[in-house]
Amino acid sequence: IRKMAGEINSLRNHVIICGYGRMGRQLAERLVRNKTVAMVIIDAKLDVVNDAIQDGHLAIEGDATSEETLAEAGIDRAATLVVALRSDADNVFLTLTARNMNPHVNIIARGEELATEKKLRQAGANRVILPAVIGAQQIADIILRPHAAHLKYGTGPQAAIDASMEELTIGLSSGLVGKTIRDAETRQKYRVLIVAVRRAEGELIFNPDAAVDFQAGDTLVVIGQAADVKDFTDKYGG
Repeated sequence: IRKMAGEINSLRNHVIICGYGRMGRQLAERLVRNKTVAMVIIDAKLDVVNDAIQDGHLAIEGDATSEETLAEAGIDRAATLVVALRSDADNVFLTLTARNMNPHVNIIARGEELATEKKLRQAGANRVILPAVIGAQQIADIILRPHAAHLKYGTGPQAAIDASMEELTIGLSSGLVGKTIRDAETRQKYRVLIVAVRRAEGELIFNPDAAVDFQAGDTLVVIGQAADVKDFTDKYGG
């Protein structure tokens, strides 16, 4: 326990996941695959905390709505807080507490009821996720736009499309600097699509044309087959 506390104290710009239920587990699993995101789990149930530790995560048993527990998780140093407790009332209170403790942390909060969205935003959440609304939208897409839904969600008998979307930040030494999308032949040579470019100063270019040039500090949103996206980001990232 002492060793884990030391590891948590050393974290900077990490993710805190409050609630290791179904959503928290799936999120942690996906973040682990990224291998660049440090995180710590908070849950009130000891057996759930032990599950998180066995899954390889740093974890704290405690009330996530308490300032003491949030401080133990390093809320003052965290980049993102995921609010996924079992009740909307707790999620609102947790959001309010965390926002007061760290005005700059990015708070992503889950709500079960539609009416909770406004309360979570007023409490300080940057983003609010409503699983019921997302689920309903996904079902509607599958019914109304089945082919588009197949690409978006991986539905249907060919769900093994293995599509991937990643962000790539272009460093000064990247081979993309100074090239246009046309010059880089991103689609022809690497079989990936550049769906957006965010300039270092904040300008967002959505669906950029072939004449858009790459600059150091740009962040690219890249989509394609997972293996192709990995090859592209491995070559040009950093």
